[in-house]
Amino acid sequence: MKQTATEWLIEQVKSPSWSGLFIWHKEEIFQQAIAMDKQQKIEAFKHGELPPLFVNFDAEQYYNETYNK
Repeated sequence: MKQTATEWLIEQVKSPSWSGLFIWHKEEIFQQAIAMDKQQKIEAFKHGELPPLFVNFDAEQYYNETYNK
């Protein structure tokens, strides 16, 4: 099974190098996890794994309406 964004982020935080990273690099990792999560949700929507709220929504619109509040 494909690794989720959350699993990836946990792996990053648990790595021995995490404590030595500068805060700006940690923020980049968080932003990367957010982007991964967004892409995974869009892909799930495209493949019918998430219930569409409106018939005419595309995957990007679904994500924005659902998660960008």
